[in-house]
Amino acid sequence: MRYASHLRHALALSFAAATLALAPVTSAHGATPPSITADTAFPTLSAGTLLSLNGSTLLGLTTLGQVARADDNSITPITLTENNTPIAPTFTALATSGNTIWGLTSAPQLALYAFALNGTVSAHIPLTGATQPNSHLTAFQIHGTTAFLVDEGRPALIVASLQTGHTQRFLTADASLIGRKALKKNGQIQRNTQGVPSTGGNVRFLLQNHTQQWLFYGPACGPLYRIDPNLFTDPNFTPVEQVEGITEWWKPPSLGGIALLPDETFLMADIDHGALIAFGPSRLPSTLLTDPRLTYATAMTVLNPAPQHSTALKIAVQTIENGVPHILRIALP
Repeated sequence: MRYASHLRHALALSFAAATLALAPVTSAHGATPPSITADTAFPTLSAGTLLSLNGSTLLGLTTLGQVARADDNSITPITLTENNTPIAPTFTALATSGNTIWGLTSAPQLALYAFALNGTVSAHIPLTGATQPNSHLTAFQIHGTTAFLVDEGRPALIVASLQTGHTQRFLTADASLIGRKALKKNGQIQRNTQGVPSTGGNVRFLLQNHTQQWLFYGPACGPLYRIDPNLFTDPNFTPVEQVEGITEWWKPPSLGGIALLPDETFLMADIDHGALIAFGPSRLPSTLLTDPRLTYATAMTVLNPAPQHSTALKIAVQTIENGVPHILRIALP
């Protein structure tokens, strides 16, 4: 089969990842150490969503599900207009593609909206057949004329046509989409109300690399997986080939947020150890910064993913401090 070699590759990478997971994480070295340059409270910001647009504008969702800009000290909701008429959809997730912001609504109808920073809606696409009872769509990515979404409540990878709104569910209840180990925070196993160890849910993260060659996904408790999106857009591939195309990319610690740089270096908020960690093409993890506030991270993004040589890499991490959402701004020289 076309992807039979990927199965062997997955096994090899799984062994390598397991080896790396046992190795101590080493600190990165630089002339100037990374630092948190600002810690700002945003009480009206909802936890779990933080994106950047054009490498400078921070976007999030308010507690009412409205998309908003997060400036240095304030939240500014964006008023959407469709056909010159103000609308107020309630979003549950956001994504960006170029200069376009995309928002996902779950009620009264599952739909995707595409709009500019000034709020002008350019597309409104109802999605049909995507969800099942107890579905909870946690993240999505735009890939040309296709949207990829992940369902945490009824684990699946969903492919949606942005031209027709038709959807199809793949990898239903696959092990790669299911949380299968205890989530740890600050060294402590998290437990539910019955005292049973909690995984933190099923698939939560979905990213694609700069060239859109790969999708990466996984639950907060790990592992992180990689797959070729063509496996789901080319009808010639079979369900067996789709499963064989799954590669376990790395077994990270418990995560509160993840971002991907153009060189395919992952930056992650490690909530188990309260750290900002990196995992790049060398497959050698490194700790960039430790701070107890990172134990409570819920989302993160990179403000300038391709900085100039003399410019520090700027990262924003959303955390919860005393029950209030905050944004930490971090400079990585």
